Amino acid sequence: MRFGLVHRLASSCAVVWLLACSVPEAGPPPAEFLVATPDSTFWVQTGAWGVRVRGVPMTLAAYDGRFHEIYVAGIDRSYTDAIFVGERLYQRDLLAGDSSVILDDSLVLTAANRYVRATPHAQPLDPDDPDPEDPIVSITGETDILGVRGPYVWVEHRSSVQSEDDERFDTTRVAIDLRTARVVDAHRALRQAAEQDSITAVPLPKTWRRRGYDLVVQRDTGSGSVILALRDAVRRSWPVLSVGATPRVYWIDAPAIDGATRSALRRAFNAAAQYDDAVRLAGWHRPRSISSLSHTTSLL
Repeated sequence: MRFGLVHRLASSCAVVWLLACSVPEAGPPPAEFLVATPDSTFWVQTGAWGVRVRGVPMTLAAYDGRFHEIYVAGIDRSYTDAIFVGERLYQRDLLAGDSSVILDDSLVLTAANRYVRATPHAQPLDPDDPDPEDPIVSITGETDILGVRGPYVWVEHRSSVQSEDDERFDTTRVAIDLRTARVVDAHRALRQAAEQDSITAVPLPKTWRRRGYDLVVQRDTGSGSVILALRDAVRRSWPVLSVGATPRVYWIDAPAIDGATRSALRRAFNAAAQYDDAVRLAGWHRPRSISSLSHTTSLL
């Protein structure tokens, strides 16, 4: 009698243990946010079903409660014996869909206009024709987006002037206020951005404490990449993604974005997915949690 009771208790414990082991591991807590680097934006959604990340080659900015895409487009004012090629910097309001120039390539445009006035019979170069092999003058410009903080964007512009009597190459870096399209003091812009939008200031390591979860951001000393992971109330962690530059994070879950903004973001992501073939798309179902990020340490 006594043996039978002990046996039944042992069997019950065994069943409970087996059931516990067969229960699927809990998924990450629900969260939704955007992760932005100078050249990419990732849409992160998590929940009991797992982690979903969609990445596209889009530079994102946010200020005054609205999202904007920052992009570069080429301009070509070349002629059959002269090259004038540059790049403009634009911003597009995702909600309204309107684009505006925030930095023009004035060197290229001014030189092209001067050339036309001096050479009234000059023939524009057909877009399908190759560049002239021995142009009288070649003036080119390139613009790279270095970073975004709040309503400010930092860019690098490289110019090249080559002719029979002149040859020079210049590189300039400026900060631009997206609200006014004016060049501003870079150091002052950095301070103001940090004061106005603490979300974009990410000294690493960084932990953002949110409602129901933490977002942990650390740098991998081996690869130099930045690793983002989600952590719940009992400190279980789920890897989210790894990026090559210190990111900006925009929360879209609390407070939740409205339907119009969500639709605008979806349209922008779909459009950006067509920019090139290297669309960064990742998703996985119920990823295993990791107890810690012991493999990462901060460089800063």
